[in-house]
Amino acid sequence: MFAHNFLKTIFSKFFILFVNFGIIIFTTNFWGSEGKGLISLFIADLTIVSFFSSIIIGSSLSYFTPREDIGKILTLSYIWTILISMIVPFVVILIHFQDYLIYLFLVSFFFSLHTINTNVFVGKENITAYNLYQVLQVVLFVLILLLFIYVLKINSIETYFIAQILSYAILFITSSFKIFKTNEIVFKYCSKTFSKLFIYGWKSQLSSFMQFLNYRLSYYFLLSATGLSGLGIYSVGVAFSEAIWTISRSISVTLYSRIINISEKSESIRNTKIALKLCFNLTILFIIVIIILPSEFYTFIFGKDFSDVKQTVILLSPGILSIASSNIIGHYFSGINQFTILNIKSFIGLIFTIIGSVILIPAYGIVGACISTSISYFISSIILFIYFYRKTQFSISDFFIIKSDIPSIKKSLFNK
Repeated sequence: MFAHNFLKTIFSKFFILFVNFGIIIFTTNFWGSEGKGLISLFIADLTIVSFFSSIIIGSSLSYFTPREDIGKILTLSYIWTILISMIVPFVVILIHFQDYLIYLFLVSFFFSLHTINTNVFVGKENITAYNLYQVLQVVLFVLILLLFIYVLKINSIETYFIAQILSYAILFITSSFKIFKTNEIVFKYCSKTFSKLFIYGWKSQLSSFMQFLNYRLSYYFLLSATGLSGLGIYSVGVAFSEAIWTISRSISVTLYSRIINISEKSESIRNTKIALKLCFNLTILFIIVIIILPSEFYTFIFGKDFSDVKQTVILLSPGILSIASSNIIGHYFSGINQFTILNIKSFIGLIFTIIGSVILIPAYGIVGACISTSISYFISSIILFIYFYRKTQFSISDFFIIKSDIPSIKKSLFNK
């Protein structure tokens, strides 16, 4: 079941990746580096809002879906979504002025509603439905965006945000029909259930929020140092590099869904090591592929403003490999409800991100951002691996596929 769900998930993730790259190519050529910078900044702001909403509707919702009454969980999730979507965007504008605040309200609200339903699917181990609605979202978004630009002849950057709102809203409605059809749901408020969700969620999201700052704090430093244009160029390099995380994220979702539904510690560790082995090797393969691409490839695809993208990709690669691998271990600890180590590694990584950003970005711009990010990723990942291997025996074979692994991997991948 683990490998079967993994194959379905990685197929959907790669499809989403393909579509998202089409979106990046379109936005960079249609709105230029400044437009891409604005979109990247908006998405970073949206992610800040989503981290607060995910205290209740994130991994906490998935974890308690098989353990608590679904009606209570949904009631609390909807209330929490409304409150966070109304409050947190105002906090975001304290970080920097947000020209599109009303869109941030609406996108965060409907994104959160969509997230509630997809995380219910994860909690139910309905990975097929989870993957389906993830794929449908990007497809519907693209169709609506193209409709606005080429049919209605509205080509302002606001169409990007409106298309997001409509795609999330439509899929929330359709996925709700599926959930209500397959579950007996009675809405009710329960403070005890809220306490469980909040306690689990804030511990999980504290680590995730610090990790987000590790990922995106450099955006805000770069905005100050280079403006929207520099941020746009850097964000394309980041997107191209982080595309490799499609593998890690596909495996992690499936691994997490499996671990929260089993109780045997040895089985959880075994599944984690299989996932780590697959992730590490596939990530290296994809890093090699994107590094050997010539600089001309990036300028041909994204436009003349993006000639420095390859340098960004190369400098980020060590950190990308580190995070891709450690994400597997992180989802293992999330699945067994151990968040202290996740908070520790994210906090230490954040310290290095802040120090590196303050020192390197003003002096070296995009290059400084890349170096700072890779150092932070590597150090935080090492901390996580050290803690994991206190619980199990270390072996270099956990990272590399050897000849004797092939029969067991084939069996794992092709047997449900």
